[in-house]
Amino acid sequence: MRQGLRVYVLFVAALGALALAQSLRTLSLAHVDPLMLAILIGLAAAAQRMPVFLFRSSAISPGGT
Repeated sequence: MRQGLRVYVLFVAALGALALAQSLRTLSLAHVDPLMLAILIGLAAAAQRMPVFLFRSSAISPGGT
């Protein structure tokens, strides 16, 4: 069971790496709006600071840390 899980995780990680490589290959920074990028980074940072409460005494952050 553990070996199958390890293969699955490596397969998903490899697919993610391929998707990232493809997106970086076609990325055009000329079309990036700096203000919108700053807003999205700010919202992501704010969301990281707000815990998501699951049950009475447990909570997680959106970033998983």
